[in-house]
Amino acid sequence: MNINILKNIGWRFAETIGAQMVSFIVSIILARLLSPQDYGIIAIIIIFINIANIFAESGYGTALIQRKVYDNKDFSTIFYFNIIFSLIVYFILFFISPVIAKFYNKSQITILIRVLGIRVIFSSLNSVQKAYVSKTMQFKKFFFSTLIGTFISGVIGVIMAFLGFGVWALVFQYLSNVIIDTIVLWFTVKWRPILYFSFKCFKELFNYGSKILLTSLVNEIYIQTKGFLIGTVYSSTELAYFNRGQQLPATISTGLNNAVNSVMFPLMSSVQDDFVQLKKILSTTIQTLAFFVIQLLSFLIAVSPTLIPFLMTSKWNMAIPYLQFASFNNMVVIIQSSYMEAFKSLGKTNIYMKISWIQKILGVTLMYMFLYKGPISIIIIEIIVNSIILFLTMLNIRKYLDYKILDQINLFLPNILSSAVIVIVLYPINFLSINMFMILIVQFIIFIGIVLFIGRLLKNEVLTKGIRKIKSEYKKNKKVY
Repeated sequence: MNINILKNIGWRFAETIGAQMVSFIVSIILARLLSPQDYGIIAIIIIFINIANIFAESGYGTALIQRKVYDNKDFSTIFYFNIIFSLIVYFILFFISPVIAKFYNKSQITILIRVLGIRVIFSSLNSVQKAYVSKTMQFKKFFFSTLIGTFISGVIGVIMAFLGFGVWALVFQYLSNVIIDTIVLWFTVKWRPILYFSFKCFKELFNYGSKILLTSLVNEIYIQTKGFLIGTVYSSTELAYFNRGQQLPATISTGLNNAVNSVMFPLMSSVQDDFVQLKKILSTTIQTLAFFVIQLLSFLIAVSPTLIPFLMTSKWNMAIPYLQFASFNNMVVIIQSSYMEAFKSLGKTNIYMKISWIQKILGVTLMYMFLYKGPISIIIIEIIVNSIILFLTMLNIRKYLDYKILDQINLFLPNILSSAVIVIVLYPINFLSINMFMILIVQFIIFIGIVLFIGRLLKNEVLTKGIRKIKSEYKKNKKVY
């Protein structure tokens, strides 16, 4: 990889780590100040907001990135379309909010949806700017907009929670985040829309973008179906535990996934006709994500019985099993997502859609069958379904890139073996009769030791290259001084 690509990945990692650290600290403070009931109400609202937000953020921005030849007319066309479409979606949300409130028998949901729904409009304003930044590989811009938005919105949320605003603290935290992000991007990104709309251009982008939009919409509905079923069949409090358990694993996997794949997708799109080069980029992506994400999530599984009460107090202990199963599920999803990025870069949206539809139909069917076995059964079903879909995706990659299944498995197998050792060794330490902070310190030190030892023993490529790079930089700095 050339230096420009490494710099962009570096900026995305810096953005991800910075934003996730701020979000993590804010979420811990808010979890202590707010009740599971507050989180239960916001979890219900987020189900509908996230589905609506797909229309603002997905599909056509991806089509712009994948497009080989582009100009400002393409970006301006999608910019105006997104704004009009998002306004329509917001008004639909506005008018159906009383129905949603009545369904859950919570009158405050009406006004909460109408306020937080404004997020959809702002998301549409910056979605094309984000596509422009990705297309032109200016990922440094994301660093400032994301970090500033996350920090200021976090401060707003904490202050409101401390002053006793309850669920409104979460609403304004989420809303102010996207507003500030949009404003910062507007001032830092040089791109501006021109007064131009081309139906011809839109039609060309529609064929690719509409499939991505539809698939993303189906994906989001599928994801939110889990929360809908738990909130409806069980309770909003159980939904709060479910969401809280999902949050930390998703933060790790989604953050690192976005940092790597947001750079790799435009890169893979630029070499979509060179299968050899595309295969190399895909391999590097999977190896990098597997090394970091799988092992971090295994660490999370092992330390969760101590980590949750230490950070959030014992009132959130019911979230521990959700966190453990969600961590395992995200190990599977992180590999699958890289393959799906490869299909998108190849323009194989039909394959992308077919795999996605199979996943959703199988998942929803099994979820309904086992729903009354307990809410934890929903995550177990999801792990099974995602494992099946991962294998199906690997079969298609073998077909299109001539990539043997065994070679694909070898990309992440060493990290799976390492993660098994991490859980087996670290989990019993939770039951030592010592201070929780000391338990976590001991677990972390042992975790680092296991990763380094097994990585060197199995000659893990990512670790080997990383150590070689650190030694090289050290020698350079030593010569300077």
